[in-house]
Amino acid sequence: MVDLRYVLFIVDKYAGAKHLIDEMTLVHPKSGKSKSKNKKKVKN
Repeated sequence: MVDLRYVLFIVDKYAGAKHLIDEMTLVHPKSGKSKSKNKKKVKN
């Protein structure tokens, strides 16, 4: 299994295909936000 970030790095740096990377819409995860805020607390 290969991390996609590594594949994108190889395509950009070694394959010389920076134009392919520029045409892609890359989605970055939101940092600093936790999904645990949305969970309801259950009382015992």
